[in-house]
Amino acid sequence: MLLISADLTLGQRRTVRHHRHGHVVKTLSRGHAKVVVRGVTYHSHGGVFYRPQATGWVVVAPPMGAVLTALPPGARLVRVKGVRYHLHNGVHYRPMIRNGVSVYVVARL
Repeated sequence: MLLISADLTLGQRRTVRHHRHGHVVKTLSRGHAKVVVRGVTYHSHGGVFYRPQATGWVVVAPPMGAVLTALPPGARLVRVKGVRYHLHNGVHYRPMIRNGVSVYVVARL
C-alpha cells in the first residue's frame, strides 16, 4: 500500500509516493542517502527510510536522531510548544546547525 502526498516546492505539484513500513523494494531510488544512527546503517530517500534484507530493502520507521541535510519534499513548518519543527508524513524534523551547516534531526514528540 502507498501513502501519497503532494510536493508543492517551487509552486510545482507532483505526486510523492511513500510505501508503508514493512514494504520491500528490490532497489533503492537514485539519490538515496546513507544514514548511520547509533551504529545501524539506513538509507533514506524522500522521507522514507530503508534497511537491507535478503530480498531487497525494507521500509522502516525513521530512526530517532537520524540527521539529514535536506528535508523530504512536502515537509511543512509547524510549532510544538513554541519549538519549530518540519512535519512530513507524521515525522517531526528539528532544524539545527551542526558545524555551520543546516541539518534536520528526526525527533519523537
